[in-house]
Amino acid sequence: LIAYNIPANIFREQFGFEKWKDFDGELWETIKEVSLNKETNYHGNITGSDNFQKAVRISRENINNALMKENIKVTNSDFFETKITPGTFVIFNPPYGKRIDLGINDFYEKIGSTLKHNYQGCTIWLVSSDIENMKLIGLRPSSKIKVMNGELECSFREFKVYKGSKKASKQ
Repeated sequence: LIAYNIPANIFREQFGFEKWKDFDGELWETIKEVSLNKETNYHGNITGSDNFQKAVRISRENINNALMKENIKVTNSDFFETKITPGTFVIFNPPYGKRIDLGINDFYEKIGSTLKHNYQGCTIWLVSSDIENMKLIGLRPSSKIKVMNGELECSFREFKVYKGSKKASKQ
């Protein structure tokens, strides 16, 4: 919705404020119309993937509810086996200690290796609460932002992966 400049929840059927005594329905319709007139065309591809089928199903339901079925594609695939086109912007939210078959150290090292080999020329933003183990990725983040995911303190880090990216020193 952000890519198309469409306000969040604009297609929602009802909001709590519509029950307020001084709610102005005509004004609300004008606001919605003006907002939708600001919609823009986005010419990129928006895709998502997860190797957990339930997450893919829930994502597709949310995409359908947002009326974006024709604009966003989600697949069931494994990050570690995916090659991405250079120039792609990726947001990656690895599991936080759940659904991980590898040991946590091996997991983050494997993320780094996969980024270096399969995501060259891409900008990667990775969010995780496992801040200490994110260092094991072996790439120096170009940006770090502290964020909260519910009660979990997380780090949202940007990695620019270029050909020849090597293991960086301690971050």
